[in-house]
Amino acid sequence: MTTEVEALNIAIGSVLAFNGIVLMVIWWSTGSRTSIEMPAFGACWLLYGLRSLGQVEALKAAAPIDPVLWDRITYGAYYAQGIGSWIFIEAFWRTSGVLKIFRRFWQFHIAFTMVAIGSDVYQGAGGSMLQQHVALLLVYITTTIVHFFTGHIRYEVGTRTSYVATVIAATIILHDVLARLGLLPWTQLFGPIGMATLAVAISYNLLKRAIDNETRVTALETELATALKIQKSLLPRRQPGIESGGFSVRHIPADLVGGDFYDVIPVDKRRFGVLVADVTGHGIPAALIANLVKMASVANASSVANPSRFLAGMNADLIDQLNDHFVTAACAYFDLEAGELHVSSAGHPYPILTSRHRPGAEEIGTAGAAIGVLHDEVYPSSRHRITAGDRVVLYSDGLTEATAPDGEMFALRRFRQMLQNDRLVSSERCAENTLEQLARWRQQSALALDDDLTLIIVDIPDRPTAA
Repeated sequence: MTTEVEALNIAIGSVLAFNGIVLMVIWWSTGSRTSIEMPAFGACWLLYGLRSLGQVEALKAAAPIDPVLWDRITYGAYYAQGIGSWIFIEAFWRTSGVLKIFRRFWQFHIAFTMVAIGSDVYQGAGGSMLQQHVALLLVYITTTIVHFFTGHIRYEVGTRTSYVATVIAATIILHDVLARLGLLPWTQLFGPIGMATLAVAISYNLLKRAIDNETRVTALETELATALKIQKSLLPRRQPGIESGGFSVRHIPADLVGGDFYDVIPVDKRRFGVLVADVTGHGIPAALIANLVKMASVANASSVANPSRFLAGMNADLIDQLNDHFVTAACAYFDLEAGELHVSSAGHPYPILTSRHRPGAEEIGTAGAAIGVLHDEVYPSSRHRITAGDRVVLYSDGLTEATAPDGEMFALRRFRQMLQNDRLVSSERCAENTLEQLARWRQQSALALDDDLTLIIVDIPDRPTAA
C-alpha cells in the first residue's frame, strides 16, 4: 500500500470513526432511543473507520497490539459492518418488501459474522472467510440496487440527497466487489470515496431529522401545555357550600392531559351535586371527549337533584358523539338541609360511605350502563341518610386498578380498609394518605400512574350551613 493510499485510509478512517461515535452520542443524549436508524448508522461508520485504519501498515507496526490480534479486529469490523448497514437501510428507508429482504440480510449477516470471527480464531489469522464475505456483498448490493430502481425503497423528499448518495455508494461497492473477484480488467478500488460521500449525505439527513424532531417535540409540548390550561379551566374553581376542610379533591392525569373529569354543580348554599366521570383511555383523545362531558354536565345541571335524570340526559347528549369511546360516571346529590344523599352510577365505581361515629366503609348507589353504550338507558338511583361526621368518597378506577411492580392491583378492598382506618382524620389528610399509600404500593418516590386518577372526599359538616 502506497504512502498516499495509507494517508487516505487514515484520513477517511478517522473521519468515519469519529462521525460514527458522534452520531451515537447524539442519539443517546437526545433521548430518542425508540429510533434505531441513527445508532445503526453510527455503528456502521465506526466499524468502517476501524476497518480502514486497520489496513494501514504504519499504524499496525506502531500500535502496541499483537499483529494477529490487529488483523482479527480489522476483519471482525469488516465482517460486522454489514449488520449495522442493513439495520440502517431497513429503518432509514422504511423498507417493507414482500419478504422484508433487508431484515433477512442483517439477521443472516449476524450469523455469518459469528461464524467468520470463529473461523478466524480457529485458523489463527484474520480474513479466513473474506471471499465468502465478498460474495455475500455481491448478493446484498445487487439486491439493493434492484430495489432502488424498482421503487421498493420509499424515501421522503427531504432525503433525496441520501437517496442519490446511496445509489452512488452501492454502485461503487458493487464495482469494488467485482474488482476484488477479478471480474474486471483493473484492480483500482473506490470504496472509501463512495463511503465518504454517503456518510456526509446521510449524516446531514439524520442530523436534520433530529433537529426537526426536537422542533416538533417542542411545539407539541407547547400545545399540550395549552391543552392542560384549557382542561384545568373546565374544572370547578369553587368548592360547594361545606365548611373549610370538608371537601378535598385530587385530580391526576396519567399523561399531561387526561380523560378523567369532575364537576361540582351548586343548587343553593345547602344543596349541590358532584359528578366524577372517566373517559375510556387517556391522553389527548380522552381529554377531547372530557371536554364534551363538561358541556353535557352544564347542559343537564338543572336536573342534578335527580341523578338518574341527570345521567340519562348526559347519555342522550353524548351517545352519538363518542365515536367508539364510552364514559363511566357517578353522580351524587347532597341535600344538607334534609340530610339526604342521592346517588346514581353509569358503569362507574360506587361511591363509598364512612363515618367517624361507626366502623366500616360501605359502597352505595346503583348502576346502569356506561354513558354512550345504550340509547334511552335508565339509570336507577338510591337515597341514603347522611348526618354530621359522615364521609362520602367518589373516585375513578385509576386508583383501585393501579398496579404494583408485580402486576397486583391496589384493589377496592385495600382502599376501603384505608378509608376505614382514616375515618377520624381530615378529608385533606385522608386524600394525602391515599396518594402516599398508592405511591408505596407502586414502589415509587413520586406517584406516577398508568391511568388517570380522580379522588373527591366530602365530609358532612356538623351544621347543614354554608361556610
